[in-house]
Amino acid sequence: MNLYRNCDRQLATLHEMFDRLSIDPAVAGQPALAGVFAATVRACQYCDVGDACRDWLFECADGAGEAPAFCRNYERLAILRGAGGPSSRAA
Repeated sequence: MNLYRNCDRQLATLHEMFDRLSIDPAVAGQPALAGVFAATVRACQYCDVGDACRDWLFECADGAGEAPAFCRNYERLAILRGAGGPSSRAA
């Protein structure tokens, strides 16, 4: 898989993770969270459990209260989820 296709796939997976966790992508625009968001994207791009992640996303199609324990972004996603206001907490 070439580099660009892999980046596209990983970013699509991250977008799905945001959907499942009800994270508003607009939190990325908050200056206080820019570093957390950037680290989240980098960690996802270099993730080595993409197949397990996609399986989890399929199983949690209706949403989830938290990221899977195996996710290297588990703590970052919790921060982003908590920063999005009341609508980001309804899953």
